[in-house]
Amino acid sequence: MEVCGLYLTFTCEILEGKEKIRRLYKKTVIANRKKINGITETTKELGFYTAHECAEKLNRERMGEIYDKARYSQETCSAEDVREMKKLSG
Repeated sequence: MEVCGLYLTFTCEILEGKEKIRRLYKKTVIANRKKINGITETTKELGFYTAHECAEKLNRERMGEIYDKARYSQETCSAEDVREMKKLSG
């Protein structure tokens, strides 16, 4: 049982970092939606852009790479990835 408990704890930590990155990305894109597509009233159209397109329009190319790692990769997201996303989001 201890092994399962350790595994579950480890898995939760991984997901937590990925979720933090995805949350930061979403908040940044919504806050900067006018720069991305010129619309301020709705966020529906933002769904048509990829993470790299949004990051490019905001001149934050690394943000798209970090988001893709968190969203699609099996790699773990390090604390450094979270810190870098926070820096890019600010």
